[in-house]
Amino acid sequence: MARAPRTSRTNRRRVAGFTLLEALIAAVVLAIGVVGVSATLTASTQQSKAMATDTTAQMLARELMEEVAAKPFNPPNAGDQPGAQQGNTHRETYDNLADYNGYQDATPLKSLAGDVIDTGDGVTYFRTVGVEFRNTPSGGPVSLGDFAMVTVTVKANGGRTISINRLVTNVNLIR
Repeated sequence: MARAPRTSRTNRRRVAGFTLLEALIAAVVLAIGVVGVSATLTASTQQSKAMATDTTAQMLARELMEEVAAKPFNPPNAGDQPGAQQGNTHRETYDNLADYNGYQDATPLKSLAGDVIDTGDGVTYFRTVGVEFRNTPSGGPVSLGDFAMVTVTVKANGGRTISINRLVTNVNLIR
């Protein structure tokens, strides 16, 4: 009976499977991929929160702007109530547009009816109103005029600021 030739170690067939070094390299590549995906998800979450804060700030600014624009342009002939610049912080007593100039509030915010506006996001919002009278729509500020540029600014505690403007007029426009 003939003997099978002996094979050296180098000639032996490799056994199927992974070496420890190959498994370690695969684990490192996988870990780098996971870190990259988690960083992307974190950035996406932060961006989503910022967009939600901006949307809430816009809603709060529009709510206050509609309230201001709904007031009469001129003060009443008798019984004019003091405005924000005279220290009156009760919006329900404001009887004309100019009363809102200098108004400011912060969360918890209230509607004109006195209901608390729940933003539900835990962010602190600061609202301010400015009213600037003008003689013409594009003119500079004057003490009294037929036009008023109303600016409502809402600032979130994260530093993001939303401002909206509206030109209001005392002039009857005929079509």
